[in-house]
This record gives sequence, C-alpha cells and structure tokens, in this order.
Amino acid sequence: MRVSWSWLSEHVDLSGLEPRQVADRLTLSGLEVEGVVEVGADLAGVVVARVLTCVDHPQSDHLHVCEVDDGTAVAQVVCGAPNVHAGMVAPLARLGTTMPGGPTIVEASVRGVVSRGMLCSARELGLGDDHGGLLELPASATLGMPVAEALGYADTRLELSVTPNRSDALSIRGVAREVAALFGRRTLEPPPLPGSSPVQGGAAVAESVRIRIDDPDGCPRYAAAIVRGVRVAPSPQWLQARLRAVGQRPINNVVDVTNYVLFEQGQPLHAFDLARVRGGEITVRRALDGETLTSIDHVARELRASDLVIADAAGPVAIAGVMGGADSEIDDSTTDVLIECANFEPSSVRRTARRFGMHTESSHRFERGVDVERIRAVLERSVALLVATQEHGDSRVAPGVIDEYPRPYQRATISMALDLPARILGAPIDADEAVRILKSIGLDARHDESSVHAEIPAFRPDLTRAIDLVEEVGRVFGLDRIAPVALPGELGMVHRRRGDEAPRAQAAQPVRDRAVTVAIDALRGALAQAGLYEAVSWGMTDPARTAAFAGDAEALRLRNPLGEERSVLRRTLLIGLMDAIAHNVAHGRRDVGLFEVGHVFPPCGVAEENPEPLTVAGLLVGVRGASWAGAGAPVDGHDAVGLLSAALQAAGVEARIVSAPSPPWAHPAVTAAVEVAGRPVGWVGQLHPGLVDRWELGRDVVGFELDLSAALSTLGAVPRYAPIARTPGSTRDAALTVPDSVRFEALSAAVEACVDPLRERWFVFDVYRGPGVADGHYSVALRVEFRSASATLTDEQIEASMTALVAHLCEALGATRR
Repeated sequence: MRVSWSWLSEHVDLSGLEPRQVADRLTLSGLEVEGVVEVGADLAGVVVARVLTCVDHPQSDHLHVCEVDDGTAVAQVVCGAPNVHAGMVAPLARLGTTMPGGPTIVEASVRGVVSRGMLCSARELGLGDDHGGLLELPASATLGMPVAEALGYADTRLELSVTPNRSDALSIRGVAREVAALFGRRTLEPPPLPGSSPVQGGAAVAESVRIRIDDPDGCPRYAAAIVRGVRVAPSPQWLQARLRAVGQRPINNVVDVTNYVLFEQGQPLHAFDLARVRGGEITVRRALDGETLTSIDHVARELRASDLVIADAAGPVAIAGVMGGADSEIDDSTTDVLIECANFEPSSVRRTARRFGMHTESSHRFERGVDVERIRAVLERSVALLVATQEHGDSRVAPGVIDEYPRPYQRATISMALDLPARILGAPIDADEAVRILKSIGLDARHDESSVHAEIPAFRPDLTRAIDLVEEVGRVFGLDRIAPVALPGELGMVHRRRGDEAPRAQAAQPVRDRAVTVAIDALRGALAQAGLYEAVSWGMTDPARTAAFAGDAEALRLRNPLGEERSVLRRTLLIGLMDAIAHNVAHGRRDVGLFEVGHVFPPCGVAEENPEPLTVAGLLVGVRGASWAGAGAPVDGHDAVGLLSAALQAAGVEARIVSAPSPPWAHPAVTAAVEVAGRPVGWVGQLHPGLVDRWELGRDVVGFELDLSAALSTLGAVPRYAPIARTPGSTRDAALTVPDSVRFEALSAAVEACVDPLRERWFVFDVYRGPGVADGHYSVALRVEFRSASATLTDEQIEASMTALVAHLCEALGATRR
C-alpha cells in the first residue's frame, strides 16, 4: 500500500510530525513501512521557465532557437517541439540535470547553434505518454520553481507492507485512522471539492436502470448512481498528481476518479457506460457454464458457475470484484456514467481472481474484506469527485441512488475482562485506557464493573475474540513501552484450551508427552550431528508422484488447491526430500544428506488409529569419506541403517532391522523393515531405481522413513541427566573365549544382569577367531569403565568389580578367561 503524505494530511492532523517519525511508529504498531520515498526527486533540476523569444533555426525547417528565462538567468535553448512559442511557460531541464531514466543535460551544439538546456514534454519528464509537444504550465507559475512542486508532484510516499488481516489499512482513510490513534491526533474530513455536486433525492436513477441481487451471499450490498453529461477527458492536474504519488498512471477523468476513491477510501468502484447497459438492467448473479466475457484487457474468458458476475439483459458485463468487461467500458463517446459501489464476498473474489490469474487493486481489497457499512458514503464521494473533474461544469448528478442491501450488517460485540490487557501485556493498562484506545481505532467501546465491551465495525473483520482486543490495545499503547519483567515462580509448559482467553501455565505436561518431546529433540540432534540438514517441505504435492511413492490408493485431495502440483496431501515425507535433493544436485551440490520431521496423511477413505502420524524421513546421496586423500565410496544401504540406528539410540528407542516385503518406493533387494516391540514402524534401505531416474539424479539414493508416533509409543519416563563427574574413571580389559552359539544379545544381557554401581559403561573392542582359540569358539575382548561419583576408586575396588563381572560372564555364557 502506497500512501501520499500530502494526501494523508487531508485526513489526519500531521502538524509537527515528520514522515520518518510516522513510518517508525506505524512499523512498531504492526503496519510495516518498507520505504519512505521522495516523490519528484527524479525531477530535481527541472524548473519552471518562460520562453521569451522563439525564432526558426537557420539550418533546420523544424527546429527553433529560444531565449528562455528560468527566474535567475536567460539561456539559449534549441527546441523541436511544434507548440513552442514566445510567452509560453514550460519545464526547463537545466545543465547538469539527469532526466528520469535518460541522459544528463549538457551544453551541445545543434546544427551550429549552442543549446544550454532542454525544454521538456510530459513523456520526457515521466509524467505521461504525450510527446507531441512541450508540457504547457500555468502562466501564473513562479519562474525557477521546481516543476515537481509547481505541478503538485512534490510529495513523500510511505510504502507499507500490509498483512492480509488488515484490510482496513489498504486506504488513505484507514492509515489516517491508524496515525490518529498512535499519535493522539484528530481525523479530518477532506475539504469540499470545487464544482462538486451532491446526490439529491429522487427516483431518476431507478427509472433509468433496474438492479437486482440474485446472490446475496456473494454480494451483500450493491449501490449505484448516475452522472449525466460527462465529458471524458484528462483529469485535473491535482488529481493526476495524487495518483502518480501512489504509483498510478492517470488515464481519464472517469477512470481516475474510481482509482482515486479506491486508494482514498479502500472501496473499489466500477464505471459503466450507461448507454451500453443492455436492457437497462443490472443483475448480480452466478455465471452460467459456458458463458464468456471479454474483459477490458481484451481477453476472452470462459466463465464457470462458481464465478460471480455483473450482468445486463444480454449477459455478463463484469467479473464481480475483479475486472470489468470491454462491452460496457468508458471511452471518448461516453456521456452518461453509471457508477457501481458494491461489496462482494472475499472468498468468491479470491477464487475467481486466482483461476484467471488476475490480481488487481480491486481484487486485492475485496479478497481481504471491504467495509460494507460505508457503501453509500463512498458512492456520494465518487459522484462529487466526478462532477468536480468536469472542465466545463455541464455534467449533472441524476437524482436518487439505488442501494440494494438485503441483509444489513449486524455488528458483533466482543467482551474482555477488565484486567486482561494488563495480565497479558504486563503493562499498567486500566479499563479507561483500554476503552480510549479502542475508540481511537474506530470501535464503539465501553466498560462496566467486570468487562470492556466493544462493537466491531465492518472495516475490522479480523477482530473476533477478546485476545484480538488485547492485541489492539497493546500495539496502540506501544509494545516498545512495556518494560521487561522477570516471570514469577517456576516455569512450566504452556497449554491452551479452546475458549480460554489466555494461556494457562501448567506445573508440568504429562510425563509421557515430555518423554516424546525429549526423544524427538534427541533424534533431531543425532541426525544433525551425523551431517544431515533438516528440511521443511510442502504438506501438499501432486497425485502422480504420490502414487509413485506410496502406491495406488488415492490421496486426500484439496477442495481448492493452488494447482495440480499442490492438489493432494502428502502420504510420505520422501517426495519433498527428493525434490530438495534434486534441486541441490542440479545446482552442483552432489553429496547431500537431508531429513525431515513432519505429519503425513492416510489415503482417501482409510480410517486409521492415528490419522496424521508424526513421521521422520531421511535421504542420502553421493559419497562418504571423500577428502584430499581419496574420492570416498558411494553411500549404500548400510549408511542408512547406521544413521537410523544411531538416531533411534539417541532417542532411547530399541529397534530391530528385519527382512520384510519392500514398500513401493524401495529397491526390492536392498530394503529392510524396522520393528519396535515387535511392531513394524518403518523402512530403511535404497530407493527404487525408477524413482531415481524420475528425479534425474543418476546415482543411488538411500534413506529411511519411520512412523515416530508408533516408534516412540514404548517410551517410559523422561530421561534423567546427571552432572559430569568430578572424580576420575578407570578402565580394565578382559578377553573371554565363548562358544560360537553366544550372540551379542546374550553377552549384553549377561553384562547388564551383573549389577554394579561402579561400572559406568562397557563395549566390545575386538573379536578374534583363529590359532590359539578352540574350534567352535571365538575370543571377545571387553573394555569396562569404572567410576564413583563420590570418591576416587582404589585398585582393589576396581579389581574386585572386574573379577566379579568376569566370573559372572563365565558362568552365564560358558566362557573362559584368556
């Protein structure tokens, strides 16, 4: 949203305020100002000048030699404009001036005659398309005045980034209301327009055109007025200057008025040539399948039954809220204008505009919500403006207004507890201050002994809950004014229930929930430590790729997708990871490791115990161990297994890798299932070569996908962490000869069964078969670490613990110590 400072000053008292001061305050309040631009700065060096003399160039039949007075000096200028003549006032670009998007003016010899400057046309100044002659300025203009100032173009523009929920800020009037609230100023009514004419009572409009709303859900209100005797011509200079200040190109006085009102009031308008409204009737209805409309950009568009249109007796003449039709548009022959001022349902406009790929200033506002309560006032403003733009003053407003409003807007009332702003914001805001702030932003607010009550006007559809009022109070009060304070008591987890006005601090989440949270954090950390980057991909994808990964079952389809490539909910995280890997590989990053934690969705019509399971997936492509010493080896299924095992171990999950039929995405010969507590929870291995080819990767991809909701179901208590020991530890090694029938699981169980508070950890560091070891046996070497948290261990204590462990293993496993 672009806001002209001079235009804004007509709607709010800006005395004593600077543009950057206002910009900073707006940004702090939530209306981010992305830039403050000096409008007309590109015309610096172009001033008002008078042509004193004008004679023909001695060496040309179309050039002229002029003496030009710029108020400080007289300069000789060679000019080729056909309308140049002695006595005219025109823009002069002095020497050293850099023209908008053009060259710098220097002294030059034009066919033997020196020229010290350039007299300018509108196009050369970037003020229009007219290049047929000089831009003629008023004779009363002050010589030497910057031309931008003389034309009213000198201005400052604030460029706002308005979030979708703040449709009220998409107008000069809305921003003025915001500035008034933030700085405690008065809002102003714009001054009366010279030559304007108000709407008079009567029935002339109703006699000229009939209006009917067939779809009040799509069009809650439709109003219209008629201005007769209109002469379509360029707009007055002041109106053109206003539009240029907000980045709009003037077209003609009728179109310019609709654009002026759109930016000033935030209400889109449409002007019809009344003579082209067939049958003298306007109907707001849904389109019929197969109907077409040629829009004002001269593109034939096929309509659907879901499109809301404005139609006359012969068919559609406009796409409601988006764009008008060519059949009824204003042109130089127009004399009678029907001005439409309506309100359309946001989602209907959004759906149609997106389908046609048309994002207009009108649709931008209708999609976010337009104030239905001000339709009549805005219509009268537009009529007055149109009459004021008529140079000869012979236009007239037809008596009466048609205002179809079948379901008048009913204002909702929101109540909030008196102390809620202070509790949520941590600032000393009492009920009187809260009411004052809410009134300053246009809400009808009051308070009683228990609550603050606010009626919500139509221009603030984003306010629906008590917490929304708290936010409004906080941002106008100034979040930067709220002093930080230490929170009392102990921190707990935050839990919100639907309907609560504020979050409630709980002493603790259930142990089970905290255990899962800790486990997921540990799993993420382990994957990141292994060198993988965490990705976040779309939750929507296309049906073909979903079927390639997850089988033939139909995925859940969105009712209103952004496009076919985002039309179904994902059934696997692997699609998004493959897209990311393919993007990296295409840009030269050949060795890539990514993982993602997110929800997936079951096939259409399938009822599951957990309909949106939390899932983790990871993919690797490239080589491992590459360095200056060697090229490394391509990743394979063992890398995926090792990666997943380490991550699950960090999360405290005991899993088994078992043989099982492979899923559709996997290589049938290099894939295994993952089981937790005897229940399959995922897969690990190599992707199917067909998928690799589809993504044009040209090398093996390995990875895994795991249902975290199922895998973490066996978790118990939250892991407890002990401080780092202050005492030193000691290690002892022992080699045992054990029968071949003893597997690692039996060895591990035997060690853990020998409980010893001094034993900190143990691991196998060598396995040997060969000379010196009896047939049917192998040698296994253990390293055991001992430590006491309270004292340094003696050799006697360590030897006693090690001897007891070896004796236990020999008895339990039938082993002997080597």
